[in-house]
Amino acid sequence: MHMAVLSCMLLILSTSVFAGTWIDDFEDGTLADWEAAGIPGIWTESKGVVVSELPPAESGNRSFLVTGDEGWKDYTVTVKLRIANLVGGDWCGILLRYNGEDSFYRFALSAAWTSYAAGTANETKEQKNLRVGFGQWYELRAEVKNDSFKFFINDQLALEFTDSLLSSGRVGLFTQNSMTEFDDFSISGPEVADGGPGFPVEPEGKLATTWSEIKQQDFGR
Repeated sequence: MHMAVLSCMLLILSTSVFAGTWIDDFEDGTLADWEAAGIPGIWTESKGVVVSELPPAESGNRSFLVTGDEGWKDYTVTVKLRIANLVGGDWCGILLRYNGEDSFYRFALSAAWTSYAAGTANETKEQKNLRVGFGQWYELRAEVKNDSFKFFINDQLALEFTDSLLSSGRVGLFTQNSMTEFDDFSISGPEVADGGPGFPVEPEGKLATTWSEIKQQDFGR
């Protein structure tokens, strides 16, 4: 009897403590696990990255690439990105608790506005200055737990706020008026199952030889 109770408690503890991780390193040449929204048909996966094509100059609409489950609540999302080109006021970054094209949280960079910002679909909660370089890789990380949001650039805390508008939702990438390359996307959380095209993680040669150098840069320069 005692052993049964102990086993049950251990099972509950393990399911609540240990998070799964879903990874896409964009090496398989397909976006079968993703769904495009917003401006249609501008996302392609090639040469180990996923690229958003440059939209027409008159377009101010956002383009989304989403994955995951609408029931996901608390998780950590990480992706690397670099801006190759832009039209007008650009933004690109991470989508959180995505429930539709006008219902999500976001964390993004802008080369034109020399800024990074976070907020909801229609409201910027926080925005700060950053000289964003063309062709320079940045790692963005977002940590969401209950109503708390924390955002990091190259492992440095950049912004944080609290908000209760959306309690769950899918995750993804977005661009606005920019051609952006994304790489090494991952999400981990108690409701996320291990998997994805990049799981298990491949040998760390690519990560060790390139990203270790990038992380040493001060993102505020």
